[in-house]
Amino acid sequence: MMVNTMQLDLTTELFGQRLFAPILVGPTSQQKRFHPEGELATVRGASAAKTLMVVSGRSSCPIPEIAAQPAATLWYQVYPEPDADAQRRRIDQAVELGCKALCIAIGGADWSAIDRLRHGVRIPVLLKGIMSAEEARAAIGKGIDGIVVSNYGGQAASGMAAPIEVLPAIARRWPAKRPSLSTAASAAARTS
Repeated sequence: MMVNTMQLDLTTELFGQRLFAPILVGPTSQQKRFHPEGELATVRGASAAKTLMVVSGRSSCPIPEIAAQPAATLWYQVYPEPDADAQRRRIDQAVELGCKALCIAIGGADWSAIDRLRHGVRIPVLLKGIMSAEEARAAIGKGIDGIVVSNYGGQAASGMAAPIEVLPAIARRWPAKRPSLSTAASAAARTS
């Protein structure tokens, strides 16, 4: 059966940012390894697609250069690092430059590291790397604003579930009374 899809409205809102579709450009570090303009080209593409870009804290371009691109809507992603003061300065700079959310990749991070990074941040904070309903519930209990269901860019161990496989269980347990929270699924899905 043919269905007319020309009038579909895919617009969505994530933490106050209106997007053309529920698709965003995920963080990829050191993009100049792949293209001479690196993250600058990527943010221009995200702007042209009317979506946002999550900038890696390990970008090959400085955040001021990325944020200076026209019509750029940005989130900023960090991994907890040993030098918390330097990382804090980078987070504060990203917020000052207009980043609309902070994503903390949690690969092995404990709550004290997460709390240290989000302390005093005046934008929504998301945890990236949630792979179970229990982890999602813990995030809610700690006051996290949103989650990203992800297995760190597909770097999954053999036998580990793909994000798309665990998303339904997480979505079923996500409390309806918290409509402002958003859940995104990483595009890293296994095909075998």
